[in-house]
Amino acid sequence: MLIPIGSWCRVAYQVNEFKKRLRVKPVAYPYDWTITPFSALKITLDKDFISENVLHQDNLVLSKFGSILDNYSQLIHLYDFNPQKLKELRKSGGFNENNIPVRLFKSELVDKAQARFRNAYNNLQSLKNNEKKLAFVRWNRFGHPDPHLPYAFKGESNSAIAEILSGYLNSSIMFNLPHLVNCYCLTSPFRLLSSAG
Repeated sequence: MLIPIGSWCRVAYQVNEFKKRLRVKPVAYPYDWTITPFSALKITLDKDFISENVLHQDNLVLSKFGSILDNYSQLIHLYDFNPQKLKELRKSGGFNENNIPVRLFKSELVDKAQARFRNAYNNLQSLKNNEKKLAFVRWNRFGHPDPHLPYAFKGESNSAIAEILSGYLNSSIMFNLPHLVNCYCLTSPFRLLSSAG
């Protein structure tokens, strides 16, 4: 099973295109249509993370992209909250102290985005008891900070990701890396393998 874990939505797109070619039904995961800095990955894969707290009104601020940043999860919801749509809502109804359009909370957008996230997070949770081989795929930029989000990869390393995945899946992962990669493969009995390319 291929599981995209960010950092940008392009990973989910590429994984789903690959699955289409294999005629495998895609499954939604929580990082598919978000911008997922390393800090967000750590938060959302922590044992104390509560998916129901994502996208609560008090946690939302306007991101530097003009979309929504959820301060609880540190996920940027670029697709659920299109910057153009948010601009339109702001023009017609003002905004709160966090620069979020007031009308957003009277629309169905937040409820739909919360439901979508919880469903996708439940899909991720179901992997904890999965007997299949799992491959976690993440786009990273080792040594090349993103000019728009310079903090996005702060603290990220292959061993840090392996540690986070081990904790999340309640398993010990043996880590073997010949060189920097962005594909993490988890196989039974929980050995992390990697492949470049």
